[in-house]
Amino acid sequence: MLCAIINKDNEEYLIYIKEVNAVRKKIPFILAAVTVTCFIFGNSVQSIEVSSAQSDRIVGIIADFFVRIGIGFDAGALTYIVRKLAHVTEFMLQGIMLANCFNMAYRKRIIYILFLGLFTACTDEYIQVFSDRGSMVQDVFIDFFGTILGTVLVGISYKVRRR
Repeated sequence: MLCAIINKDNEEYLIYIKEVNAVRKKIPFILAAVTVTCFIFGNSVQSIEVSSAQSDRIVGIIADFFVRIGIGFDAGALTYIVRKLAHVTEFMLQGIMLANCFNMAYRKRIIYILFLGLFTACTDEYIQVFSDRGSMVQDVFIDFFGTILGTVLVGISYKVRRR
């Protein structure tokens, strides 16, 4: 369907409603990607005490569940796993939002998603240097894995929907 005819430099450009709608559909994902990125950076500036308190709340819920069902666990290992899964989850959400911002039909665009995820991961660890939490290269890899996971999930869902 034709939306408009624009005359520029004596050439006619046709803008189709389909293209306009495609851009409009991406706006919520762009806003969500920015929101998730702000959330990631917001967590980076938290002090070690605040960050540990948040992790300890989740660990406490999981530990209570394990005790109720009779499963033994190492509290230190559980804390480590919860903290690393939080990294993966944040960046997986960012990867999902970024992947929805770009047309996954064009495989070349995946590099933009991965670059933005890696850039966010590096920036995240850099910010943590100034919040007295320290920076870990290992966390960059874990964060980047989350971006890859989110991108793959969107790619799979895209392929399933195309069938």
